[in-house]
Amino acid sequence: MSPHSPAWLSVSDERLINRRRRSTGDAIAIAIDQDGAMDEAPELPAGAVPARRTPEFTAETVPPALLHDHHTTAWAQLVVFDGTVTFIERTGRTAVATPTSPVVIFPDVPHRIEPGADARFAVQFFHEA
Repeated sequence: MSPHSPAWLSVSDERLINRRRRSTGDAIAIAIDQDGAMDEAPELPAGAVPARRTPEFTAETVPPALLHDHHTTAWAQLVVFDGTVTFIERTGRTAVATPTSPVVIFPDVPHRIEPGADARFAVQFFHEA
């Protein structure tokens, strides 16, 4: 592990970060400071094209698998229509998605969500052009 890695970062998590760095080609998108906080909000890669979108979910209708560690195989974005959804990545990145602040989901990085009681949301998947 890097001597600058946060104490909570495991070897497998660091491998995920390095894989994400290679897939984005953008070190800013994955920069983590020594406190484990993201320096900048991640962005979708240039040329990302919307593909399929999940149905809308609520706290009552969210598939149980989304509440536990899982991963996508494509770029995605957590889009919130009402309320908030907390996004928790295994690397330590945590973000709160709102109607004005969607959250980018990296491919192949384990994560889970915690929808607020009033949340209404979907996941938009992308492919690269």
